[in-house]
Amino acid sequence: MSLQRKNYEIITDELRRFIESGLIKPGEKLDTIDQLATQYRVGKSTVREALSQLKALGLIESRQGGGTYVKKPGLEPSAVLDSLQTSNAELAQVLQVRKILEVGAAGLAALYRTDEDIKEIGKIVEQMKDTVGPGRRAIRYWRQLWRLLPPRCTA
Repeated sequence: MSLQRKNYEIITDELRRFIESGLIKPGEKLDTIDQLATQYRVGKSTVREALSQLKALGLIESRQGGGTYVKKPGLEPSAVLDSLQTSNAELAQVLQVRKILEVGAAGLAALYRTDEDIKEIGKIVEQMKDTVGPGRRAIRYWRQLWRLLPPRCTA
């Protein structure tokens, strides 16, 4: 796995810093894709990917035939991702560490589990089965499962 940052990640991070610091203000129009490609000495597709990332973070919006503008700050769900301020490479590292920790935690939880824990997990899994499908979210049940772990990870 390569930890070298891609050009679009560098551009995304720089433009995000400009927006967050107020150098580029809400409502202000960004340079065109051609202009940004020239400024950063990259191809247009690289700039498009960076702008796509900024859109996903809720920082900019495209107006049909009018260009790309900085959005006013809001409480969009994607803003939570922005607060992490991690690049894809950093995120990959975090996910690797998380995988190691979760496997260890699950092992300890299994070692110290009780019959009551098994019953509780069974109930949660049944509830999760009812939520599987398009447009349904089982995330609250995953949270319930993970709340069971910490007390079971120690003797």
